Amino acid sequence: MKAYLDRFENDKAVLIFEKGKENVFLPRKLLPAACKEGDILTFFVKIDKSETQKRRKEIKQLQERE
Repeated sequence: MKAYLDRFENDKAVLIFEKGKENVFLPRKLLPAACKEGDILTFFVKIDKSETQKRRKEIKQLQERE
C-alpha cells in the first residue's frame, strides 16, 4: 500500500493513500526522520496472530475476575 506524504501539520503527517480520497493523519514520530513532503511511502500491515491470541486470553482472564 502506498501513500503520498502531502504535508506536516505540527506533529502530524498528512498522508493520502493511493485509492482513497481522505487524508490520514499519523504522528510524525512514526515515520522515518528523513521523510519530507512529496515522498511516496510504502506501508505493509500484517495481523500478528500470536499476539492477538495472547491479548484475547489476557482480556478474557480479566473479565472472568469481575
